[in-house]
Amino acid sequence: TAVYHIAVTAHALLGDALPGQGTNLEQDFALFVSNGSGQSPIGKITLDKDVYACGQGIGVSVTDADLAGKGKVDVTLSNLTNGDQETLTLNEVLNNSGILQGTQATDSAATKISGNGILTVRDGDQIQAVYHDATLDNQGHPLTSTAEAAIDCARSEERRVGKECR
Repeated sequence: TAVYHIAVTAHALLGDALPGQGTNLEQDFALFVSNGSGQSPIGKITLDKDVYACGQGIGVSVTDADLAGKGKVDVTLSNLTNGDQETLTLNEVLNNSGILQGTQATDSAATKISGNGILTVRDGDQIQAVYHDATLDNQGHPLTSTAEAAIDCARSEERRVGKECR
C-alpha cells in the first residue's frame, strides 16, 4: 500500500494528437496502471515484508476509504508464538488519503510485556497484524483484516556479518 505522485513532463509537443479537441498542442497522453486497484470502504491491512529479522521494525499499512480524513487508526500486532500483543497507532500519510502507516518496534532480548510498545520476537516466531474495520458484514459483524509474517533471526546475523566485512 502506497501513495504515488506521478508527474508527466513533455519533452517536446510537435503536433496535436487530438485535432479539434481542446486547445492546440494541449498535452494529449494517457497513463496506464497495471495491477492497480481503487481504494475500497472495506479496509485492508498489510505488512511491508513477509519475513523480518530480530529487532527489525515492522512496517504496517491500512488502506480504507472510510478512514479518509480521520488522521489515525489503531491496529493490533501479536506474536502468535509467545502471546505478546501491542497496539500500534497508524497515521494518515496524506490528508484525506485513507492510507495509514506506522512501524512497530521489536526486540529479541526484551522480556515479554504486552502493551509496552515493543513486540518481543524470537527466531521462528509468527506475527500477526489485525485491523478491525467499521464496515459490517452481512450478519452485522465488523469486518477484520489480518496480515502475517515470520521472524528469522539469521537475517540479523547476515546483516551484521555483511557490515563487518565491508
